[in-house]
Amino acid sequence: MSESFRRIRAADLISAGLLRVEDGNHGEYRPRRDEFSNVGTAFIRAADLTASGINFAGAEKINEAARSRIRKGVGAPCDTILSHKGTVGKVAFASADSPNFVCSPQTTVWRSLDHAEIDPRFLFYELQASGFQGQLTALKSESDMAPYVSLTEQRKLWLSLPPVPVQRAIAEMLGALDDKIAVNEQISRTASALASVYGQQFLSRADGDYVTLGEVADIAKGVSYRSADLESGNDRLVTLKCVGRDGRFQVEGLKRYSGDYKQSQVVKNGDIVVAQTDLTQRAEVIGRPVRVSVSGHAGRLVASLDLVAVRPGPYLSRETLLALLSTQAFREHSLSYCNGTTVLHMGARALPEFRFRLPSNKIVEAATDVMAPLLSRSDGARWEGKALADLRDTLLPGLMSGAIRVPSAEKAVEDAI
Repeated sequence: MSESFRRIRAADLISAGLLRVEDGNHGEYRPRRDEFSNVGTAFIRAADLTASGINFAGAEKINEAARSRIRKGVGAPCDTILSHKGTVGKVAFASADSPNFVCSPQTTVWRSLDHAEIDPRFLFYELQASGFQGQLTALKSESDMAPYVSLTEQRKLWLSLPPVPVQRAIAEMLGALDDKIAVNEQISRTASALASVYGQQFLSRADGDYVTLGEVADIAKGVSYRSADLESGNDRLVTLKCVGRDGRFQVEGLKRYSGDYKQSQVVKNGDIVVAQTDLTQRAEVIGRPVRVSVSGHAGRLVASLDLVAVRPGPYLSRETLLALLSTQAFREHSLSYCNGTTVLHMGARALPEFRFRLPSNKIVEAATDVMAPLLSRSDGARWEGKALADLRDTLLPGLMSGAIRVPSAEKAVEDAI
């Protein structure tokens, strides 16, 4: 490590009044199941921490009664949020315009209390650096249960801090990449939402005969797999975590896969998969369709047992099928086939028994002509964002250790953005 970087424990920075490290509420202060709602204060879990920031739109919300009991883990702009339980080591930055939010018990707020000593965005990158992540990896394996790093242990972790001008230079450079990634993510989100709206508008004009989805589409359950199948392999398993609450495909949910599968369980870009299981508090995932969107992977993509692959027959396109399964009518239909308490399951008959008016060829063609370019734009923006994220992740270790100086990395960043 460069001599200009000093190593210091988080606990010493906390004692000096420079840093706050605080997790979400446990026990009696934690929100109850009936206090989650569609609006309110965002309740941030590990799943809401993404490469492009905190997914406030997709996060579950708690009502005012629950918020009033919260005593710690209250987030603020420029905080860094770290996942420390179950999924350990995910990190996301709360931008300056972040809405009100609180942390769940599985996430921790890391906050600079003096920006003249610790640049808040540099802190975000420091928590992603290999030195810090290596400490988390060593600690999370000490638990006999799920991977876990307690608040006490987090406060014992070491940080590497260069002089503040260097902190700011590094944060500015990597931040420029992250800002561009965030712009691309917004473009992708908007294009995807517009495609869905326009597609549903076209389908609302359908006046053909009523048909069931099973009559006009091929429906295939995903593969049942073993834990050993996830240890290696060039193929990828498309899991429930690939289904975003915002209706978009989450590439972070892919897992390596080496097991068996049927050809009907293999999916490709543009195919539609539907969640038939849900672990969320408010059934926000079950019955939700997402369009597969993966860049730069040479192996096969295989749908898992928690998903159903749905492929259109000759009367629909993949785009209009996506719009159809995104309608409120299908949402209500799918929920009526669900059962379970802690884990929800959608009945096998939900998809094939869904009835709708068959659109004419003219409507299908018109909807597809509008949706396809928007979905392509959405894909392109996300894939460009992924390339920028790869560049950021390549530069991050060297910059955070002092092995790469800021001036040497500036050209690569300027060319990329």
